Amino acid sequence: MSDGIDQTWEWTGFLWVDKTNSNQDSPGPRFEHALAYHEGESLTYLFGGNGATNDIWSWDGNIWSDVTPQSGDMPPPTREHAMVYDPNTNLVLVFGGHNGSTVSNALWTWDGMTWNEISSHNVSDTSKPSPRLGHAMVYDDVSGDVLLFGGGDPEGYCGNEELVCQDFWRLITDTFEWEQIFDSEMEDRPLGRWGHTLVVDESRDTVILLNGSETYSAAGYIAKTPIDELWEWNGSYWAQIDSDNGPGATVDHAMVYDYRRQSTLLFGGRNYSNKEMNDTWYWSGNKNTIATFDLKDTGVENISHITNFGVSAVSNNTETLVDISLFNTGAWVNKGAGNGEIAWETDNIRTIQESFAKSSSRFITALTSFDVEAGTHDNFNWDYVEVRVTYDRDSEVGDAPALECGDGVVSVHLGEQCDDANEVEADYCNNDCLKIGSCGDGIIQEAAGEVCDGDTETIECLYHCRVAMVIDDGTGMNDSDAGVIDETATDAGN
Repeated sequence: MSDGIDQTWEWTGFLWVDKTNSNQDSPGPRFEHALAYHEGESLTYLFGGNGATNDIWSWDGNIWSDVTPQSGDMPPPTREHAMVYDPNTNLVLVFGGHNGSTVSNALWTWDGMTWNEISSHNVSDTSKPSPRLGHAMVYDDVSGDVLLFGGGDPEGYCGNEELVCQDFWRLITDTFEWEQIFDSEMEDRPLGRWGHTLVVDESRDTVILLNGSETYSAAGYIAKTPIDELWEWNGSYWAQIDSDNGPGATVDHAMVYDYRRQSTLLFGGRNYSNKEMNDTWYWSGNKNTIATFDLKDTGVENISHITNFGVSAVSNNTETLVDISLFNTGAWVNKGAGNGEIAWETDNIRTIQESFAKSSSRFITALTSFDVEAGTHDNFNWDYVEVRVTYDRDSEVGDAPALECGDGVVSVHLGEQCDDANEVEADYCNNDCLKIGSCGDGIIQEAAGEVCDGDTETIECLYHCRVAMVIDDGTGMNDSDAGVIDETATDAGN
């Protein structure tokens, strides 16, 4: 095991971007640290990690800043702790971990400037979780509480041979009181574990628990045997979810909920062979994945530099294809199917630029798996999506003509309802690219079969403007089937 790496990366939704700056201060190489995003301050905080360190750093998207207080109370050097932001109190919470000499169950808060110890380490206090490490915590926006599950139990407080905890707790942050969620009578619930993750899927009000190791060893991470299990908590009971063809068994991975794509993002971890992984997965929770690609992620400033654009995806069900839809001019348009290969690509400049028509630099896709035999679309479980772009930053391939009424492309974002690429008014689509094919609009739509049209469908213009009644002119003729328009009729459209 190395001493960690000193790198900072950001995930854009399709690409990892190295944000490391060797000319600036950084937290330095480490592992077994914890991160929490502070919504109120729009900052990510990092605390602790392996070695004797209790420094705390903030990341604003570009620069790391050491915000460790120079005086006052603060947690001891800590590793394998849990850290979470609580919007109710606007505080970052840190619980448990190994402090260099023992495993702790102390609770600390960070307000952006100072630390405050809410409850100190106390092995005999049964009103809160026992000392542990490698546990998982998450803020549940449905209950408004912080949830904690499991953890490694090297000192045996949880009372089992595996030396892992199976208990499930909520922290009521208004009073900082712990309350155990009594689920011992539940037949279906996760076994005790450590090195797992908890994430709240806010689109489905569900807590997700993934993988971990069901046995603790004094050898620590070296002896962690990962498991391949996905569980969901709906606020009342646990349910194990079939997640075949996903990332597989992992321990010490990282997960976070991606608000923009309404899916849970997983990165890395260790597999059965203790190999460090660097794969990236999305869990969409049995619903379609909406993925957004920003042109700026490639470093290209103008769409006109793009020479080729393609999308590929992988479903967790190998017996299905993957339909990829492009949200270009305001409507979902299917662009083919594939599984792991390029599902759709083009080098047509107009098509590329129409794909970005909703935004000058944003491309949006939706993914669904398609069952060929049943002829139905199913939802994804684990899925992977990739956008591939070929571009020439030095020379522009040229802009396609500007999107406008009359170009034959229905540009919903421009207010168009139709576009037939002509200047004929009487064919359902007028010169303003608005649909006008309804009877009663005052325009005779000859191409639509209308022979008359007034402000309303009157007795003189019958059957949805398909028949004109001839007014008796004194000759005794009154042939409603004559198909002749009486030029004096108010519904003639003149």
